[in-house]
Amino acid sequence: MKRKSSVSLVLMIIITMATQVLTLMKSSVVASIFGATAELDAFNLANNIVSFLFGLVAAGVSTIIIPEYTGKKNHKAVNTFITVVYAVVFAVISMMIFFRIQLIDAVSNRDELFVYTAGSLLSVLLLAQTLASVANITVAYFQCEGFYNIPKIISFFSHLLVITLLYCAKWYNKDISVMQYTMIVAAGLVFNFVIDTAVALKKGWRYKPSFTFGLETVDLFKRFLPIIPSTGVYHLSQMIDSIITARLETGRVTILSYSSQISSMVNTAIVGNLLMYIYPRIAKNIKSDDSQAMFWRQSEFIHLVVCLMVAGFVAIGKEAVLLLFHYGEFTYEASVSVFYGAAIYIFAQQASVVRNMIYYYFYSIGDTKTPATNGILVSIINIGVSIVLAHFIGFYGVIVGTAIAAIFSMIIMCRFKQKIGYRVNPWTIIGRYFANLAIMTVTIAVVLVTKWLIPIATPLLSIAVFGVETVLLYVVAQLVLNRKVIMAYRLL
Repeated sequence: MKRKSSVSLVLMIIITMATQVLTLMKSSVVASIFGATAELDAFNLANNIVSFLFGLVAAGVSTIIIPEYTGKKNHKAVNTFITVVYAVVFAVISMMIFFRIQLIDAVSNRDELFVYTAGSLLSVLLLAQTLASVANITVAYFQCEGFYNIPKIISFFSHLLVITLLYCAKWYNKDISVMQYTMIVAAGLVFNFVIDTAVALKKGWRYKPSFTFGLETVDLFKRFLPIIPSTGVYHLSQMIDSIITARLETGRVTILSYSSQISSMVNTAIVGNLLMYIYPRIAKNIKSDDSQAMFWRQSEFIHLVVCLMVAGFVAIGKEAVLLLFHYGEFTYEASVSVFYGAAIYIFAQQASVVRNMIYYYFYSIGDTKTPATNGILVSIINIGVSIVLAHFIGFYGVIVGTAIAAIFSMIIMCRFKQKIGYRVNPWTIIGRYFANLAIMTVTIAVVLVTKWLIPIATPLLSIAVFGVETVLLYVVAQLVLNRKVIMAYRLL
């Protein structure tokens, strides 16, 4: 059974990486067509607003539903929860579409053309994402039933449809408008909704609108509302960054979006799948005697994986970004800015991933208020620090502010001690995190020195050679110096 689960996890990572390749291809083509222009800034701002709204819903809904589906509990209560949440979402969407011009004007402070363009794109994206958001529910069902790869496969073909339509549109009409591009993105979202829902129904998922407000339903909402600020921190950070950047020079919203997108892709391909795989297991094993020891070992291993990702991106990320983005209308300077922005975001992920795992532990014991309090505090810090740093150092200050807030969010470890208590020595845990950091730093230093001593002019060859060097150095160092952490993969 464990072997089957491991194979499922490996396949999930492979499918996700293939999907991320398609996403990179799409971004590369779009960058070559539009460059870092006001037109694409309008799309990215509208898209970030939509991502923020549905990101909050996705995080909260799936977090609540997974323990319910896992425990085979009252489906009427779950259906009522879904019905009410999405009724509120639809009401908010309607208001946003009606007041789209005022909304964009308030957050961007740009000219009239930009505001109307972004407003039109916002309406299309909201309507399409409304349908696609049903996957927030079905994905939770798939996870609990062990069908991890079904939504990944559907997502892959959805991305494949978008990139195919985009290449066809470019081939038939080189002057693609931003609205045409938006409609292509919307087509992919609708396709994902149709196929995902059809497969979920075939696999046994059922939903019937319900308004049964019993004690179980009330309990679901009591746990759901605090989750929004805690699990929505990442999406809120992106939204805050976009709003602040929208008030800077033209093109910065687009560069910020690409930096964030690369960071998200690097994270989603491996770490996101690991977290998706682990959460149902945390919920199932939460009452066992060794659950906390297993949990912290898992967190140490995932932190190890993130540190490897940071090392790899710093070592070969610049060549990869230039290879993908530096052609067509996208300049060298813009491409380099994308790399530096993504590097800062990716570095901060090591704190974010550990924080998110701790949040999952709290959710599994039914405590959603503690992560919520932490999330609100982090959001306040993010806003304040990003605004201040943006004033002094501009664009990069926005991203650095988000990174500082992510690192500060690790204060949740203190709350873990107060609310739950450590059954293992917390200094041992922290020591292993720092061991990962030290190995990561040394690996980066050695690879950068190697690149300076033996420069390779061909980008692809440079990526291959120094990428392999990074992985080998890091893994060998971990096996020699931090073996207990790297062997924790057995607990996944």
